[in-house]
Amino acid sequence: MAKLFITGLSTTITCSFAVVFKGAVMAVMLLLRLVQFPGYLGCLLLRSIRAAVEGAVTAATGDAVVAAVDARRGGGTPHRRTAPQRWHSCRPP
Repeated sequence: MAKLFITGLSTTITCSFAVVFKGAVMAVMLLLRLVQFPGYLGCLLLRSIRAAVEGAVTAATGDAVVAAVDARRGGGTPHRRTAPQRWHSCRPP
């Protein structure tokens, strides 16, 4: 009977150590996640800033290209159409 009591007590102590160890591991993991959380938020902030800057640069580049094309065409309305030239005219030049 004493041996059964000691075995049961040993099993109980082993299980309680396992529970304490598991609890300690979970506490450490929670601490690590809390430490990583500000870094994650910083990463999200940097990503949003980068996306905004890329969008602004793309828009500015597009505007510059449109302005250059307009300047090349001689200004005026952006979608100015000219009459087609006739290269196969019957009249001599």
